[in-house]
Amino acid sequence: MHVNIGPLHFSIGSSQHEPRIELTRQEQDLINEVRDKSLWRDVSPRNKDFSGIRDVVLKKCISIAEENENKTLSIYLSTILESRKDSTFNVVEEPEPLAIEAQVRSHVRPTVGDFLELRLIEIPPHRMDQINALSPSGRKFWRPIGNDSNRYYRSVMFGLFEKIIEGPDRKRRCDFLERLCKDSTSIEPEVKQRFIKGVQSIGGGLACRNVYELERWVHSGHFQDDMIHVSRSLLSDHIRKHIGKNLHGHILTEEDAEKIFIGDSDPKSPIIAHGLLGDALAINLSVISFDPNDENHLKIDSNYYSKNSISVRLLDVPGYYGLLYGVY
Repeated sequence: MHVNIGPLHFSIGSSQHEPRIELTRQEQDLINEVRDKSLWRDVSPRNKDFSGIRDVVLKKCISIAEENENKTLSIYLSTILESRKDSTFNVVEEPEPLAIEAQVRSHVRPTVGDFLELRLIEIPPHRMDQINALSPSGRKFWRPIGNDSNRYYRSVMFGLFEKIIEGPDRKRRCDFLERLCKDSTSIEPEVKQRFIKGVQSIGGGLACRNVYELERWVHSGHFQDDMIHVSRSLLSDHIRKHIGKNLHGHILTEEDAEKIFIGDSDPKSPIIAHGLLGDALAINLSVISFDPNDENHLKIDSNYYSKNSISVRLLDVPGYYGLLYGVY
């Protein structure tokens, strides 16, 4: 990189063999920002004007992002580059930011995605109409969850903590979750100690004072892995307490309890899809999915714990679970 500090006279080119490119101030500012390793690592850039940024400059920024192992930014800029109808200086149209963010989230490590309008999901229009019919009034949103075998547990636990943080009785609900963890015989001791400490911090208002802080917390440290392990453990404990009983249309066995800890277990198996995790966490849990054998109806698996319990609703689309908002 060569920069001549003067009246808007900049150029790219690390050697005499590399062609020099005159840069505008906007382009130079972008390159300077991208050189910060932490830029846009957790949240995709919103409202960033790329209309005056030429393709060759974007490619330079992508190269810098890749050198810094910033995969989120690299994918974001690559998506913008690919969205252009040609490689000229004049950009025809920039893609919709929220749609780009959904694509970025699908490529980075499986995790909790951004809060998006439901209309951005790529599903058939008649399926969207079916979801809208569940609650005809109001806008609907969802939060996509990564496409790995833990997406079900991650969705439920993030939804639970989201409701705890937004609700008026976070201390009482965190105390209850802490008791569940202390009584568990399946949670590993180190995870139990670490997770309970986190729950106590949330209950006392010392951590995750809002959903934005919860998003950042889930993306860092051990908390995301811990909450997945805790949810699997509590589900396994619940099954063992009810072996031989028919719950949610499934007679529980010791084998079911063991399967919970198999990383690639089928997220659509009866031990998961029929509300047992909702019972284990003492919440009302609904999973809305598309019945492959019936184009005219949605499939809804749910439990009902109590009217005073937290309610979490998931939408199951191919490759993803996601938290569903605005549907009751």
